[in-house]
Amino acid sequence: MLTHPCEGLSKAAIDAFDMIAAGVPPRCSKETLKLLMERGLVERHMQPARFNDALPPSTHVAYSVPYAHHIQWCDWWTAGRRTRRRMSPVKRKKKFGPTDPGLPL
Repeated sequence: MLTHPCEGLSKAAIDAFDMIAAGVPPRCSKETLKLLMERGLVERHMQPARFNDALPPSTHVAYSVPYAHHIQWCDWWTAGRRTRRRMSPVKRKKKFGPTDPGLPL
């Protein structure tokens, strides 16, 4: 079984890493992001945003996952998805219709 790149870290760190790896801005504390950056699991980027006005460009912070960790995360995610699908089949709700004998007429 493949391991998550954040194996052994807190649930908050794993959730933040998963969000960043999926391309979603993280919703976590600065300490959690600092921990991920210190471990080399996440990189911080300052991206300029230019508008059509006379003001100087503003910058906002963006986070990304290095390629090696992203590939490991993708492999872990797809392996878990295959296992979950195999272990627990989707149970569908029973639909009642006019031809269904379970429907009282």
